[in-house]
Amino acid sequence: MDVDVVAVPRSRSVILAAVQDETAEGAVLSLVAEDGARFRFPADRALARVRIASDAASDGGDGGGDEPESALRRLRERLSPFADWLPLHAALGAGETLSIEDVARRAGLEGGRGVLCVALGALQAEPWFRREGALLHAVPMRDALLGLYRVHEAAFASAGEAALRAWWPRRADGVPAAWEEPGGEAAARARVAVERARFFEPDYVADEAVAAAAALAALAAWSLAGDASDAPDARRGRELARGL
Repeated sequence: MDVDVVAVPRSRSVILAAVQDETAEGAVLSLVAEDGARFRFPADRALARVRIASDAASDGGDGGGDEPESALRRLRERLSPFADWLPLHAALGAGETLSIEDVARRAGLEGGRGVLCVALGALQAEPWFRREGALLHAVPMRDALLGLYRVHEAAFASAGEAALRAWWPRRADGVPAAWEEPGGEAAARARVAVERARFFEPDYVADEAVAAAAALAALAAWSLAGDASDAPDARRGRELARGL
């Protein structure tokens, strides 16, 4: 028995759902998701729709039950979300538009499973692509890099704030050694500058010690300058202080 599968975008993820029914015009789908949730969804907002043999979801193993959610869960376990958005973007011209199916073909991902792999990874296409429904528009490289920088700048700030919050109740024990820069303020700023240069790396992960040191420096700048200061560090320090 085949399963009529759609990939449905949510705010931060993509889920798989099986079509149970649809309106006569096919405009609205009645779905059951992999977690058992049942809901109606506009057909034109689905990222992809494919038919998958239910036994294919188990790769020849035990079917694990006839419920569509069981088949969807088994299928999900065997799908790897597509992640090679940067190499794909580099091979395109700015403004080119691809469908989910186009991406699967270019990536050599075969059949319905390949289409679902791309759909499951579609929310990670930014900043290289701008998604409009199931269409992906290649963003100019300069704009993509600026977008990447902003995302990682926010991640750096978030990592610093989290580390500062975790340390604050223990502040009487002193500043962690990893946060301190022996070379003084100039060396500390240079360390942050080097970290910022890494914001352009697609797989950037914030250095928690550098992020925490930057957050603490901002807090100190606000403490010294007061609320009247409009300096960037003091403004950030004021925001951080409100959360402590």
